[in-house]
Amino acid sequence: MASVAGDTCTVTGSGTSYNAPNITQACAVTATFAINTYTVGGTVSGLSSSVSLKLDGTNPTTTQTQAFTSNGAFAFTTPLSHGSGWTVSVATQPAGQTCTVTGGSGTNLSGSVTSVQVSCAATQYTVTASVSGGNGTITPPTQQVNHG
Repeated sequence: MASVAGDTCTVTGSGTSYNAPNITQACAVTATFAINTYTVGGTVSGLSSSVSLKLDGTNPTTTQTQAFTSNGAFAFTTPLSHGSGWTVSVATQPAGQTCTVTGGSGTNLSGSVTSVQVSCAATQYTVTASVSGGNGTITPPTQQVNHG
């Protein structure tokens, strides 16, 4: 019995070994199919608190949101089916930080993904200075500062 790509096939009988075309008696055969599933994950770096990541998958359509609290390897707990498309995004940014996702999507899933990169850094703000009611100057007139 042939299996479809992405499926696992197990054939069992009633204690008898079946070897077609030499079957000479009636026999019961049970075929069990299961779609292979794979996890999606990668590495988090620069995180100082907790980030919520979202995984959207297709085939069937699914959405998972999961919080991660440390730097290093991560993986979503619920696997996706063989052939799925998938996208990882930031659901909730950590306080005072901005996280970006690199390599966060794919199509036709055929193995576990470990290559998603989530990089976090302090959120930066632009401060612009100006002189009011005088002839002075401020140097520099604008500057980037980190949150906090």
